Amino acid sequence: KVTSSDRILQFASINFDVAVEEIYCSLCTGATLVFRTDKMIANSRTFLQICEDWQITVLDLPTAYWHGGIGSARGHADYERAHQGPFLKAFPDRIGGNHKCRIGDGSYVASTGWPSLNATHLGDEWLGIPATGKRITQRIMDFWRREGDLLAENWVFIDMIDLIGQLGTDLLPDYKREIS
Repeated sequence: KVTSSDRILQFASINFDVAVEEIYCSLCTGATLVFRTDKMIANSRTFLQICEDWQITVLDLPTAYWHGGIGSARGHADYERAHQGPFLKAFPDRIGGNHKCRIGDGSYVASTGWPSLNATHLGDEWLGIPATGKRITQRIMDFWRREGDLLAENWVFIDMIDLIGQLGTDLLPDYKREIS
């Protein structure tokens, strides 16, 4: 619930309909509307630092902002650049392969098993999160679609809320307060 003590980041372009939600939400609740700058969106580390410095409490970010990270790769080369390379550097001692559940139906197959991966967070390049030295586990589920003998698509669901929490950041503190 947004209150008058919140600081809402006006992220969307004023020409985009999502901006209406950000603006009216602050007007209706008495919250402070804070306008983003171009410098703010240079990279995720800068963005998060400025949000913290400006004490932003409400963000509504478009999927397009996260292009270049997990889930937004277009083709294998982009996947290697945007996710795989930084991930491998951040978790160099990873051990995986605990996918003990495999499900298939027609041209679709899924695989999972928890923990799917055990590792230590030793590198700074993944998602702009500084190395923590913490041991983590990952909960992952992979889905693939085949066309003939070739894999046509792959979707990987990673429990990012749990993973980021293991690295020391609670992504849902307000929801936990509401539940308890």
